[in-house]
Amino acid sequence: MNDNMEQFEKELRETRPRGLSAAAKDQLLQRLSEPSPTSHWAMPRTGWWAVWLSAAALVLVAVWLGVKYREQPAVPVAPVVARETPEPAQKPVAQQGLRLVAADTAVVEQKDRGIVMPERGRPMRVMEYRFMDQVEWEHPVEHNRIRVVRPRNGVILTGLNVD
Repeated sequence: MNDNMEQFEKELRETRPRGLSAAAKDQLLQRLSEPSPTSHWAMPRTGWWAVWLSAAALVLVAVWLGVKYREQPAVPVAPVVARETPEPAQKPVAQQGLRLVAADTAVVEQKDRGIVMPERGRPMRVMEYRFMDQVEWEHPVEHNRIRVVRPRNGVILTGLNVD
């Protein structure tokens, strides 16, 4: 095992980077000691006017918004008292509308569409129904009758317990 460690250390020594030559070190030190033409805080002369112009525009917008939306003095508003309205007079029978006489719903057809398995949740049974709704209205004075028959479809999903 000691031989393996010696071989590993030898490989590590070979992979170390070589040192810089004296000429490369001198050149690097010289470049680092020179002042840079532009530091990261220095901005070209043409850029400062844009910064100042943007700041002035921002101040003008803030002042304009402050003047436009400043709080107005609160004006007291008198409370509104609700008035009682009199009950509407009962309409004579001749002017009254139709009255409901009968309403009925009948199941015409029922179909079991099977079981569906949603991605989330438990399985569900799908039942499809066809209904026939019937409503009858009558005029109270003339005794005219109106019968409305309307078909309607419905789907009912019932959750199933699978335990």
